[in-house]
Amino acid sequence: MGAPRVREETSYCRLCFGFCGMKVVIDDNDRVVSVRGDHDNPVTQGYACVKGLDVPAALYGDKRLMRPLKRVRDKHVPIPLEQALAEIAERMGAIIAEDGAQSLAFFRGTGTFGSNIAIFAFPGIADAIGGQRFSTMTIDQSAKWVAADRLGTWGAGRHAFEDADVWLFAGSNPLVSVFSWHTPAQNPMKRLKEARARGTKIIVVDPRACEIAKFADIHLQIYPGEDAAVAAGLLHIILANGWHDKEFCDHHVEGLERLRTEVAPFTPEMVAARAGITARQLIDAADLFARQSRRGSAGTGTGVNMARFPNLAEHLYECLGIVCGRYLREGERLPNPGIIFGKPSPRAAVL
Repeated sequence: MGAPRVREETSYCRLCFGFCGMKVVIDDNDRVVSVRGDHDNPVTQGYACVKGLDVPAALYGDKRLMRPLKRVRDKHVPIPLEQALAEIAERMGAIIAEDGAQSLAFFRGTGTFGSNIAIFAFPGIADAIGGQRFSTMTIDQSAKWVAADRLGTWGAGRHAFEDADVWLFAGSNPLVSVFSWHTPAQNPMKRLKEARARGTKIIVVDPRACEIAKFADIHLQIYPGEDAAVAAGLLHIILANGWHDKEFCDHHVEGLERLRTEVAPFTPEMVAARAGITARQLIDAADLFARQSRRGSAGTGTGVNMARFPNLAEHLYECLGIVCGRYLREGERLPNPGIIFGKPSPRAAVL
């Protein structure tokens, strides 16, 4: 007998927002034999993380659920799909009849975002019924929604990582998590090295000497839970020295003087004692972010959102970009919006 025949197909990974290009080896029985990064993909250029490369094990692992399971006393037993759907619908109907649609909660995990069907169908069902929607974001990064609701948004978006002079990572380690807000999810190590070669400066705020901290020009290795104090201290230094974007703030920012008053107690010495860093480190970070650089942003990850005072910390880190005017202006280059939903017409204005 000869070796089994296989073919190679071009596809992409659906495990996260990187959607990395993949080459998939499939046998005559249409089973996935192996996957590798697609070096012909112009975006990911052959990169694939360990999770993506382990797709065959996920597809054919003995713990994968292939049919609905129902709890019967202390065990889960297989039942037909039709029965499962009917019982779920009956239970949901009874809950709605007794307590209203808002008593139903719909939770979706990251995996649904990689499904062309689930990403639209799941919220569609929840909205049609009138239930409440939750996701992984409402658990580990809910402060981002709170801050956005408080602060508003800039229609044209913020500066891109590819054009940045400086970038601040707070509680975020995309070299491991791959995805991080406002930074490339495709081949993050390569993108970071390219940014360093362009001269981009990196500031990391993290209690751990994590992987991305090894690339940092300044690493504020703070005590856990002190992000809000550190962000307030950075804002205090920037505003006290007049390093903010005065023109942008005059035209587009409300409450700047209130912010100045609220962060006034967070002097470098006070924050240093509280966060376990030196006053000079904090001053140098503020100077690098606001005075020495003109393009860039500050982004947070799960570390900030799962620590103490997450809503306040997220709010203040966002304020760093706001007071420094780190947003795209009229006439600047926009990211490619893709081809499916058409070309938007973003406005360089507060929404």
